[in-house]
Amino acid sequence: MIEVKTLARTLATGLAMVALSAPPWVYAQANHEGWYQVEVIVYSRPLDTSAETWPTDITLDYPLNWQELRNPETEIAQREERARAKQQERQNLQNNYFGDDRPTPTPESAEGSQEITVEPIDLARDAFFELPADERSLNAVAKRVAAQPGFDILFHEAWRQYVTAEASAPWILINGGKAFGEHFELEGSINVNVSRYLHVFTDLWFTEFQINAGQSRNQWPNLPVNPVKRLQQWEEQSNNSLDYSNLMADAAQTRPEDALMEFLEAPYLPAHIVKLEQQRRMRSNELHYVDHPRLGLLVKITPYKRPAKTEPLAGNALAVGASESTTLQPVASATENLQP
Repeated sequence: MIEVKTLARTLATGLAMVALSAPPWVYAQANHEGWYQVEVIVYSRPLDTSAETWPTDITLDYPLNWQELRNPETEIAQREERARAKQQERQNLQNNYFGDDRPTPTPESAEGSQEITVEPIDLARDAFFELPADERSLNAVAKRVAAQPGFDILFHEAWRQYVTAEASAPWILINGGKAFGEHFELEGSINVNVSRYLHVFTDLWFTEFQINAGQSRNQWPNLPVNPVKRLQQWEEQSNNSLDYSNLMADAAQTRPEDALMEFLEAPYLPAHIVKLEQQRRMRSNELHYVDHPRLGLLVKITPYKRPAKTEPLAGNALAVGASESTTLQPVASATENLQP
């Protein structure tokens, strides 16, 4: 009996050492973490006048661990603008150091004097960038939804990301529909995480607006400012002298005094707000539907084989070609179908 116990302890110790020495990708496969292409459609549907009364004691806020879904063309333009600003700053320092009394070139005049180099975007490898329409798989579904009387597509985008466990998965900012002042009809965020199954958490709200004509404040909560927009406002007010240590978390929170000013200055006020706050377990490679009396959400999550890094083409900051030649492929690991 003693020999059996000794052998069992030896085997257990050996297995523990193997587990500790295993490379990280082994744990990633065991936890089903990996690269996926995520595609989401959110649409509004006709309001049933006999439907339930929507609750007004709702909470609207953005998470602290938010992630912006970026447009690649806009991102490249912003990178070029920042590069030109740095170039002009260096030129100013040089002129001041050498006592050069020549007029300081503006970003526009300096554009042709020195080539602007920015970090390229590789849509085949970079996460959280909106993909071109021809790389989405639900275009036909979106057309059928939009063809239904009274149905409006509020949001339809696809992107790629490394999906992790819930504790480290970011919340992706979502907005769409018509713009009313600083807000959109659809706002909020969604979270994609994985454990034994894929999971999608939604924290979205749909707002019907009315003109702010000085009427009394109604029962609906204040609409929080999008964290990206709040960061931009702070940068403009501080002349780029911000402390970024906790800035992303701070941008997700609205102070009471800011909420009051935003309410007074807003050209539109909420007439009705409905929330789509749900958690759903999903399988990869399948289209899933999240139902709601006022909204609908369609999600498809597909395993994605991220290609190896290649050198970008000269002069092509947006490497769309690499993305166009890449197709979705099943991952040869536990991420393929996520069977129970």
